[in-house]
Amino acid sequence: MATAFAPQLQVADVLLGVVLSSSAAYILFRQFNAASAKVYPPGPPAMPLVGNLLSFSPREPWVKLTEYKHKFGKFSISVDELMRQKFNRQYCILPRPGKSHPFYGKEWREHRKLAHIALSPTALKEYHAIQEDLSALLNQALLDNPEDFSAHIRLTNSRILITVTYGLSIENADDEYITHAEATVDAVARASMPGAFICDYLPFFKYLPSWVPFQKQAAHGRRMVEGLMSMPFEYVKQSMSNGTAPPSLVRELLLEYDGEERAIFEERLKWAAGSIYGAGSETPTESWMHQTYATALVFVMAMALNPEKQALAQAEIDRVVGTERLPVIADRPDLPYLAAVIKETMRWYPTGPLSN
Repeated sequence: MATAFAPQLQVADVLLGVVLSSSAAYILFRQFNAASAKVYPPGPPAMPLVGNLLSFSPREPWVKLTEYKHKFGKFSISVDELMRQKFNRQYCILPRPGKSHPFYGKEWREHRKLAHIALSPTALKEYHAIQEDLSALLNQALLDNPEDFSAHIRLTNSRILITVTYGLSIENADDEYITHAEATVDAVARASMPGAFICDYLPFFKYLPSWVPFQKQAAHGRRMVEGLMSMPFEYVKQSMSNGTAPPSLVRELLLEYDGEERAIFEERLKWAAGSIYGAGSETPTESWMHQTYATALVFVMAMALNPEKQALAQAEIDRVVGTERLPVIADRPDLPYLAAVIKETMRWYPTGPLSN
């Protein structure tokens, strides 16, 4: 029995020794070059070997970082350089630049061009009716079960984005796509936290074999992101071939394109459309989906804390719209106070964990 397992144990011991030796060599190299290192901004004291690893929790780093901001002051860093470090040197789960996270350049400009076309005021007017129908469903849900207002707002926000972007019915969106999208965004959000994986601290660990646990998790995350981008996009293409595709941003852009290199165009459109839903922003917690949802929750809090302002907004709606129908987007020019309340909501508590 001992003889049968000996080769496996020797291989495991050798691999462990190689990893530990490489780690030790890397740490010694860093310490040896510390004397000639750049001068960094003030910050928390570093510990031997682990540096600032234990200074804050990877789960809610913004809490400790906000405290450090008041203690050590502010400093600036190039966002482009930060993204290059994260996605080029310390890549674990998130897609490589050129898909949902292109750096500034041709790909970035092409993605932005598609987003501008899809989200122009003229294009979005075609989907006002969809937004108004889903708003009516939200109001009904709030009347039936007001205690779950947060869940109602979250679901309505997801429904609007995925229905307008891909033309999915509410039933298909809920059953097939929204659940997967939220799981994907949550997984990428956890992976984006500094220190989520050991390769954030020891970048060369990303070259470890695929059977290492964090490599398996990374591969699973990449498959989830690819699925999030591909599934609804392929649904639109299949529906178009069957002649059953309802109006959507993706359908209209596919119909309007008559240039060459269609495969390249469709790949760009697939990832640009996915970014509209929320998986392609710099960080998932700052995606459009989460920004809209968080802003709506801030609005609820603002109205609860300022009932006199809510009364003024309600009085304006009653005066302009009446009590026989719900407000629609066409009423917006006649509701200046309500528009001011919405703008103040976005100014009062802008979303983003480091926006304090």
